[in-house]
Amino acid sequence: MEYPDQRIIQTDVGVFHLKITEHINRITNTIESYFIGLGSKNNKCVQISFPSRKSLIKDGTLAWVSAMDDCSLEKYIQKGLAHHMVLLGLTIARNINPTLEKIVLDDMSAFKCDLPDNKSYKVDMKPFHIAFHGATWYEYYFDAKLENNDERKIYNRLKANLYNSNKKPPTFIFNNSELQKELEPLYQKSQTWAQFFELIGAKYGKKKCGVVYPWLIHAMKIIFDKTQLYERYYWVIDIRNNNAKTKTPLIPFRSYEYKPSVEASKKHKCYFEKHYYMIDIPEVMSMNYTQFLQN
Repeated sequence: MEYPDQRIIQTDVGVFHLKITEHINRITNTIESYFIGLGSKNNKCVQISFPSRKSLIKDGTLAWVSAMDDCSLEKYIQKGLAHHMVLLGLTIARNINPTLEKIVLDDMSAFKCDLPDNKSYKVDMKPFHIAFHGATWYEYYFDAKLENNDERKIYNRLKANLYNSNKKPPTFIFNNSELQKELEPLYQKSQTWAQFFELIGAKYGKKKCGVVYPWLIHAMKIIFDKTQLYERYYWVIDIRNNNAKTKTPLIPFRSYEYKPSVEASKKHKCYFEKHYYMIDIPEVMSMNYTQFLQN
């Protein structure tokens, strides 16, 4: 079956541009795999590769997920949009190849984090989501698991340190003198790391990312006994597993032919790309957190 290389996809959440790229074996002249990008015309916020239906390989790869910029053909970003788009991407992939069994997570998922210098910085999703939700983003929403059973057991054991009062040191350095004064009372008030992160979320809301940015990785190393097991490569979503089925439902959608106008084709090459910065911890140490948290 042939699929158009570009379509407009509409769901009850939004309208998206879909780009489908086929990889064709030059010897057999048959399609070996597909690569789909879903988002706006210029920003594909979900990217998935997967084999064709005839392939003996039954695993696809989730290569990229982002919700930091304009991810739809509309002018707003709805809460939970990234979650919806991943489910939609998986639906389209399974529509093209119903024999898919697993999705390997090979992406570097990140989101924007605003700091006191009025700039946005890329932040790794895994440690942040574990801290505030007790699981990685994919684990929480899609029942993703470490493929290796032994690693999965170690990961779950170490993750339980979030709730173990013996794993929370009596004192902790927050890498900023103003943050130290701000967070010390909350730190002493909480018995476990999980309680501490809960207090931070309740008090600082949307600014909680900026609050934990300078010191979160150090805290996670303590929680995970000086390892970063959660960063191991082979996380998978088993879409044939019963529990995964409930967390990866098929998303109803309408598909329309993509017909770019002459005017649109002239415009689409010129667009603004927002930049996200990287920053060293020494720079964060001198930032004005008192003013940042008061505004």
